[in-house]
Amino acid sequence: MGDEKRRTEKKPDLKLVNAPLPRIYKWESYYIEIAFLLASFLYFVNFFLGSSKNQKFAHDWYESTRDFMKQQFTLVGGSPSLNDGNNKKTNADSEEAESMLALKKQRGLIKVSESMYTLWCSGRIGVDGLLIEINLLKRQDMFSMALNILRVQKDNIILRFLLPQEGYENFVFCIAQKSQATKLFRDMIDISTFCPKKKPLSQLGTNIDRLFAMSELSDVLSFVLDQNTTTFLKTHERAVNYIHITDQYSTVRSEDVPAMQRLANPKRMATFSFNMSSKSSERVEFVLFALSLLDRLRRFKLARDSKQKSDKNRQKVTDILQKTAFSQRQEAAQAKKDELRRLEKERMIHEDDPEKQRRWEKKEAKRELKKNKGRVKHLKIKSS
Repeated sequence: MGDEKRRTEKKPDLKLVNAPLPRIYKWESYYIEIAFLLASFLYFVNFFLGSSKNQKFAHDWYESTRDFMKQQFTLVGGSPSLNDGNNKKTNADSEEAESMLALKKQRGLIKVSESMYTLWCSGRIGVDGLLIEINLLKRQDMFSMALNILRVQKDNIILRFLLPQEGYENFVFCIAQKSQATKLFRDMIDISTFCPKKKPLSQLGTNIDRLFAMSELSDVLSFVLDQNTTTFLKTHERAVNYIHITDQYSTVRSEDVPAMQRLANPKRMATFSFNMSSKSSERVEFVLFALSLLDRLRRFKLARDSKQKSDKNRQKVTDILQKTAFSQRQEAAQAKKDELRRLEKERMIHEDDPEKQRRWEKKEAKRELKKNKGRVKHLKIKSS
């Protein structure tokens, strides 16, 4: 019975479909993947080659100038026990002070990034410290090198001298290439405040067309541009980016900190920026020029009129800072008053005693009336 039933059951309707043959992949199917792998390989090869090339440039500069630097400074490369009297942190520059202190505690040439190396030196009369920044092209980055074709840049070295507060006259002075002068005037508050005028050196009796001068005092400009300085600037006109000497050094302009507030804790700094030279003699010559100029400025004294002008300019800045601080204190006190009044109003709204609410409203009405009378009186005085 069961066998007959199974025979009578309908057989499933199966359809056979021809399966496609397996696809044979060719190299043409992997063009995108091959291009990606090739680009990645080239990028990493360029990264290692560019990094090693930058490292070689930095160490070549260090080796060619190390003996000279050791003759000029007691410590070359920093020391854990360094104490130059400038490790005190200020509220305005705490991060900068911490980074400077970290650099001082390391020895030798310090690699900050693949394209930047630093060297800290100290132990010289008239100089609290020297931070040398070797800024190289980003040869490890293919995209940066491609952009460099459009806007040509060069390797440069920056000498940042931290000077003592005593021993130098107070002035702001800068010599720079035209593009650098515009950038410094925009970014540095001391230059835009004390040196509003920019003059080409060709108008100052020199045969130098590329460099511009911005000086607070004419005495300083005449003293700096002597025969030796003029000869150096003429010889290395293309190598000099800028020379910035100031007793009002502050950080670069920032939207977080008001412009004049950055002058509240100024530093005395001298910054020299040069394009790196492949000649070891010129590398030493750049540092020697900077040290010689600072030694001359230590012996320089302002004329009486120039000194009075310098003191007057700094007093103006001090007055502005004091007015700004007073205004900020007033705003803070007024904000505190308004907050207390708002809290008192909220408390009275939720007060159950109507008598207390009535007395408070009466007191507020008197206060507003007195306030309005004062305004009317002020307007009458002003109109008369």
